[in-house]
Amino acid sequence: MLSLRPLSALSALPALSFPSLRPLSTRAILAQEEAVLSACGSVVDPSSGKSLRSTNFLKVSTDEAAEPPLTKLTLELPSNFHPHRASLAEQVRAKAAGVMPPVPVAVSYKNHAAKLANSSHLAGPGLEETRAIVAVYSCKGGVGKSTVAANLAFALARSDPELKVGLLDCDVYGPSLPTLIRPPDVTVRRSDLGKGMVRPIAHGPPSNPVQFLSLGYVSPSSGVPGSGEGTTVGSADPAVIRGPMASRVVTQLLKGTEWGALDVLLLDLPPGTGDVQLTVCQEVACDAAVAVTTPGELARADVVKGVRMFDQMGVPTVAAVENMAYFVNPLDRSKRHFLLGRSIDARDLLGPGMEEGEGDGAVVRVPMSERVSQGNDTGVPIMLEEEDGGGDGENPIESHETEKAFVALAELLKKQLYEVHTGSFAARRRMAENKAAIEEQGEAAIEEAAASTSGEADAVDEAGAPLSMNNVHLSHSEARKGFVLRIFGEEGAREWVLPTDELRYRNPKTGDKMEAPVLDRRQNQKVSLVERKGSYGFEVTWGNNARIIYSMKAVLAARGDMKEA
Repeated sequence: MLSLRPLSALSALPALSFPSLRPLSTRAILAQEEAVLSACGSVVDPSSGKSLRSTNFLKVSTDEAAEPPLTKLTLELPSNFHPHRASLAEQVRAKAAGVMPPVPVAVSYKNHAAKLANSSHLAGPGLEETRAIVAVYSCKGGVGKSTVAANLAFALARSDPELKVGLLDCDVYGPSLPTLIRPPDVTVRRSDLGKGMVRPIAHGPPSNPVQFLSLGYVSPSSGVPGSGEGTTVGSADPAVIRGPMASRVVTQLLKGTEWGALDVLLLDLPPGTGDVQLTVCQEVACDAAVAVTTPGELARADVVKGVRMFDQMGVPTVAAVENMAYFVNPLDRSKRHFLLGRSIDARDLLGPGMEEGEGDGAVVRVPMSERVSQGNDTGVPIMLEEEDGGGDGENPIESHETEKAFVALAELLKKQLYEVHTGSFAARRRMAENKAAIEEQGEAAIEEAAASTSGEADAVDEAGAPLSMNNVHLSHSEARKGFVLRIFGEEGAREWVLPTDELRYRNPKTGDKMEAPVLDRRQNQKVSLVERKGSYGFEVTWGNNARIIYSMKAVLAARGDMKEA
């Protein structure tokens, strides 16, 4: 079976037959490489409908130091969440086997975590190998967010043995993981990466356990602020911590943990839109978010606030979970009772374009389930149980639908993450929002809708691929008398020099130009520090000690029509 490995651990498979013993000339090497590309490049990627050669997913190289030279083929997919990665790998391997002599095939992924290298303080040593970070949030407590996060983690791990999953409980006031997940060994051990670094707890299927951590597991000697008595497993004492301290604890748990090579790290955020949520969005570059709610207008109003907050922070909400959506009648299992109110429309909840797709689009509905409740009480989440498990008197239809919902959520998240990584998610949302504006306001809205996204539409790399915040780097140079904006792509980097006033006198959120006060013009315009703030933008510390966070939209607006440096 073809092994799928991350780029950092790339290794070629053994050759499928013995290579020729006669040394190859340079012309013969080039001919061999072209033969490999011609044979394997014809494989079509179902997600795009294009051949692998036209999408530049295939990389061929020759190890000329080998005796004789050995040709190798690498299938480099744009994301580890590619929906057809296994089938593409098998097709490429079959095609490569038909080339004479056959060539070994390796599979790798473009390392999205590596794009943070320009701002390494964002990731820290513990997150360097984490490929995607997803926030799971709700704006109201008691909706089952932690239950959803735990089951989603195990559903992802079960969906693909190659998919490495992590889960962090970011609620320092009421950590839930020690109750929801009870592994036999809850010891949090020190890491060799540095002072105060710890290793997460591994639990789940032996072949693919989930890595997780919570303040509730941390011991007093771990070095994590706020840990110790009152936060250990089994303690009922509260963690009495002020808001800023809580944010520090979450940052330490997030960056001070040696997560290892993870494909996705889920962050179980506390309810609300406060310090912890803002800290997470500004400290790390979250790829996406999942909202958890319950049916009814009251819950809908709260979750919409959360969707808007994460949008403002540059983190798209790619899916919503409507927990306890309905109850399956045990006497007539074909009937569903909507005890908490009717379901919420995906378009109303997440915005235009999110209702597209199979079933209910980007909304997954989880039924009320006694088995889920029992799993919470026993510390064995439903997605961690044996597939044929279940207790006496259990409603099999209800249990089946619950598991099916979590499996659907895992598949939806993988699909959406792939679209986020390739840029198609943002493009689809922009098109849907523009279409909705035109339907509501008529043709006059076309220009306004286009203008509202003009700063983002041309944010592409040299190959024309849409950019994410992770591709953009901003610094300030006194010698060049302005901000240096660099946008990194697959083929290199593009650079602009923005006059200092171009950014200073713009609305930090929208990027609109503002009138500069006369007194302000006389002040020192020096810049002392520029720091990344997650997926949202950059914080600039000015010479007068004013600290202002500028959004990605504002930075691109300041670039305007300036020519490249």
